[in-house]
Amino acid sequence: MSDTPRTDAENTYVIHGITHVSVHFARQLERELNAACEERDRYKADSEALDHVSESVITGRYSIQLLYDSVEERDKTAAHLRKRLEKN
Repeated sequence: MSDTPRTDAENTYVIHGITHVSVHFARQLERELNAACEERDRYKADSEALDHVSESVITGRYSIQLLYDSVEERDKTAAHLRKRLEKN
């Protein structure tokens, strides 16, 4: 895309009091608009992919925490049963 600032005077002309835009300028604007839309779509796709990864990480962390809690509960139960067995 062009980073060069434009002025209306450079790309327009008047015929019978009606302002017209040059075909070259209109085509250039259309190419730049298409490029900007493609770039926006790529960023949107990247953002959605990152959102999916983020959700997967959160789900993974939650699963790890559940597993940790289960192991901790198992260890507490095992310790409690050992104490009861030792008393008997």
